[in-house]
Amino acid sequence: MFTSFNGTQILLSIMIVLLGITLVIIGIQLFFVLKDLRKSLAKTDRILSDVEKISAKAVVQQEYADEILQAVKVMATSVSTTTSSVTNVAGKMMGPASIGMAVFQAVTKIMAKQRARDKEEDESR
Repeated sequence: MFTSFNGTQILLSIMIVLLGITLVIIGIQLFFVLKDLRKSLAKTDRILSDVEKISAKAVVQQEYADEILQAVKVMATSVSTTTSSVTNVAGKMMGPASIGMAVFQAVTKIMAKQRARDKEEDESR
C-alpha cells in the first residue's frame, strides 16, 4: 500500500495531518479564550452597574446634604439676626457666637464654590 508513495508524498501527508491537528488545538483554545472573555465582560458589566448605583446614591446623599445645609443656613441667619440685635443692645458680639458664624460662613462659601464647579462640569459635558 505504501509502496506507491514516494518521500515527498509521505512528507506532505505528515504535514497535512500535523496542520489539521494544530488547527483543531487552536480552535479549542480559541473557544476557551472567548468563553473567558464572555465571563470577564459579564463581571465588568456587574462592576459598572454597581458603580452606577453607588454614584447615584452619592448624588442623592449630596442633595440631602445640600438641603440640610440650606436649613442650617436659614437657622444661622435667624441666629445672626438675633445676635446682631443682642450686639446692638450689648455693644459687642459674644465670642463663641461670632466664631460659629465665621465658620458657618466659610463652609457656606466653600459649598457654593463647589456647587458652581459641579454645574460648570455638568454644562461642559
